[in-house]
Amino acid sequence: MISAARVTSWPARMRYALTMSHVRIAAVTPIRIACPVVVLLSLALSSAPAMAGPPAQPPVSAFPRAHTLRWQPQPQAVSYSIEIDCFGCCRTARWCGDVGAPYRIVTGLSRPEYHFQSTDPRPMRWRVWAVGADGHSRPKSPWWAVTAGS
Repeated sequence: MISAARVTSWPARMRYALTMSHVRIAAVTPIRIACPVVVLLSLALSSAPAMAGPPAQPPVSAFPRAHTLRWQPQPQAVSYSIEIDCFGCCRTARWCGDVGAPYRIVTGLSRPEYHFQSTDPRPMRWRVWAVGADGHSRPKSPWWAVTAGS
């Protein structure tokens, strides 16, 4: 879930807040801009799979940890791909994906879940995307933390 973010491609005076239940556009200037409809249509047409679990929990120090990542199935998906990212595994104090070195990408998943074990104590995150019958990847979900309860 994104609670608030700056959109750099929009005018600097425009901010938005996005939650799983609604989209709110707030203009800082008194000018009224009819953007909510455009944003809602854009989100509906390019939606990524919705994460289904696990809920965010504080990490624990017991290793190895077994994880099960789940997401909502997509109607037109023939398979799913996931990316698991690690903080500090590729470069100190950076996510591997942010420095152009994906930590782990798994493709060809036929079910909306993935099981794996982790022996690394560093923070991890994951995201998922559907692949259609045409072989093209659909939009990626937002990042979610890999937690002790996953």
